[in-house]
Parts: sequence; C-alpha cells; structure tokens
Amino acid sequence: MKVNEDFMGQLIRTINWKFGQDVVVKKYRGKSIITSYPDMSRRKLSPKQIEINEIMDDASHYAKNVIANEKLKAEAQVRLDVPSNRLYHALVKEYFQVERGEKPDPYKGRYGSV
Repeated sequence: MKVNEDFMGQLIRTINWKFGQDVVVKKYRGKSIITSYPDMSRRKLSPKQIEINEIMDDASHYAKNVIANEKLKAEAQVRLDVPSNRLYHALVKEYFQVERGEKPDPYKGRYGSV
C-alpha cells in the first residue's frame, strides 16, 4: 500500500500533538519506524571530530572567499575544471587536500591569505 505525502504529513502532525515532542520517521531494515527526535545536546565529540569540524569551518570560509572574488572564482573554475554550481564543493575538497599535504596550496604567496 502506497501512502501519499499528505497522509504522512497529517500522521506526523498527529503524533507530534499526541506525544508533545518532535518525531522522526526512519526506514530500518525495510520497515518504517516512528521515533522521538534524538537529543544531541549531551553528545561528546572526539578530538578527531572536533579537529575535522574546525577544518571544515575554515574550508567553508576559504570557499566562500574565493567565490566572492570574481577573479579568484574564474581561476578556480578553470583550475578545478568544474561548472560554477559545483565550485563550492570542489574548493572545500581542495582545501582538505591542501591540509593533508596531498596537494600544494594554489594561493600560497600569491594573494596572501584567501
């Protein structure tokens, strides 16, 4: 039996009202399960997760700065050989490769800090 989206939306709103909290519909081993929304406030991140989160934050700033500058954006698009709608993700990937030492920094010494 297929269930349309309107019915599922109404069902979830009814469950939210009944239990007084947000719920999540999950697919688990081929079955749909409705559970309460997980409480992530007390989670403990490992040092590696904290480090990767910080690198991702820096990579995001790097990509946004390159995209904001038209000259750097055009150069990056040619260098990475991607269309403009995929440039952000390509720049984030490039930043991670530079951080790991897999690739030289394309802007080192040219434009200062991007």
